[in-house]
Amino acid sequence: MKTKNTLVLASLTVLAALCLQACVPAALVAAGAAATGLIVYDSRSVATMSTDSDITYRAQAKVTSNQELADKTHISATSFNQVLLVVGQAPTEQLRDLAMSLMQKIPKVKHIYNEIAIAQPINMHQRSNDAWLTTKVKTALLEQKNLRSAQIKVLTEDSVVYMLGSVTHGQGDLAADAAKQVAGVRKVVKAFEYVS
Repeated sequence: MKTKNTLVLASLTVLAALCLQACVPAALVAAGAAATGLIVYDSRSVATMSTDSDITYRAQAKVTSNQELADKTHISATSFNQVLLVVGQAPTEQLRDLAMSLMQKIPKVKHIYNEIAIAQPINMHQRSNDAWLTTKVKTALLEQKNLRSAQIKVLTEDSVVYMLGSVTHGQGDLAADAAKQVAGVRKVVKAFEYVS
């Protein structure tokens, strides 16, 4: 039984790491979930998931293709139901405003949460820690009883966990409470779209 639990935990960790990548096809995520005995509850259509992946890709491309933003800032983005969450650091308001003006040109975005701090970009050690925290939070959400975690995207920046998705108030609170229990999480920010 211990070997089976270890295998399931390893599979969940790999699945969570894959979910960090916006370009993972929904079929691969579903196949990974099926292999670990999980049920995927993502109610978005394949078209919506594809649109969200495209929005995320375009947002990151806007940053990396602008030399000043690429050199002087650290900005990450993710999308759920065409709502774009943008986090990171820019050393000046002008650079933050430049990034946001580029984000506003992305087609099909309904709303943008601007969580870019005016600060120097965090170092690689902190970025690695953030990626690990995201994986730990996603695993905690998967383990949380009665939580439909596939409806939630997690993005961590400077030890602050941002949660984006389409949830009920109860599901949102359950997810935030689970994330707050993860060691190393400094703060949890809910950017949810609430449904009945």
